Amino acid sequence: KKTPLHVSDLYGPRISEWRDRELQLSRLHEEIVGKRESHLNYSLAYAQNRAKRLQTNQLVDIEKSRQRNEKYLQDVMLISENLRVDESNPVSPRLATLQSNYWAMVKSLKPLWEENLQPTNLRSSRTELRGTPRAESLNSTRGQQTGAGAIPGSARSQKSTSVNFRATEPNIAKQTVQKPERKSISKKNKTK
Repeated sequence: KKTPLHVSDLYGPRISEWRDRELQLSRLHEEIVGKRESHLNYSLAYAQNRAKRLQTNQLVDIEKSRQRNEKYLQDVMLISENLRVDESNPVSPRLATLQSNYWAMVKSLKPLWEENLQPTNLRSSRTELRGTPRAESLNSTRGQQTGAGAIPGSARSQKSTSVNFRATEPNIAKQTVQKPERKSISKKNKTK
């Protein structure tokens, strides 16, 4: 007669393997749950730190922009004060003469500039200027020096600067600007 086998006898070695495998899986599960929790905590802490950093960066940026705006306001106030002081001081005669000569030259040359800007007159005005006696005399004197150490065409070589152009009206044909005289310091005043 056969004796019946117990379940423990039949599955005995397998049960110990399954138990070991179950313990291993439960340890792995606990490890995974722990890692998940640490990752969640890390991501929460990272989000909080990032929010704090952004907030402090915004505060720093706000402070920097406030300081920059204050500096700009101080600069504007200083410039406006300097303008008020300059406005109250009279303009020097040399500057007034220079300004009036400049604007007179601009007003007299403006029609010619406008005329030269037109494409049809551009080529004809160039050819007219090449054939004038003044242009030829300027070309012939360019190589000559007018004084010791003078550069042709420089302020040292001329007593006045002339602007010549072909004009329809005779009163604006020549604009002359006189150079101001320089005050020189004598050697006697330097030694005293």
